[in-house]
Amino acid sequence: AYPAAYADVIAVTAVDRLKRPYRRAGRGEHIDLAAPGVEVWTAASVSGARPKTGTSFAAPFVAAAAALMKSANSGATAADIHDALGKSAEDLGAPGKDAVFGWGLLNARAACVVTPKKAM
Repeated sequence: AYPAAYADVIAVTAVDRLKRPYRRAGRGEHIDLAAPGVEVWTAASVSGARPKTGTSFAAPFVAAAAALMKSANSGATAADIHDALGKSAEDLGAPGKDAVFGWGLLNARAACVVTPKKAM
């Protein structure tokens, strides 16, 4: 599904606390990574906070990891970051990249370690 299926997009799916896929999330070969997206506590205007579910709540985890990687290594390209995110993910489902979890569950700490250092 677009825009997630565009080549330059990091497509993120959602998983629950038990690392199970969110039942309403899209699937396909375009999926790159999984991140928490089921019952994620978010700010709410009336109650202060409440749980929300969806890939829209999973994507910010990956965006934050990519931003941390870029801030630690300004010379890293988008391709470097994409590659490091995939290589560092916790493989879920079928071995390797699959249509349900992509490369697997985001591991931001590991991704920051495997990002190649480039000259600034």
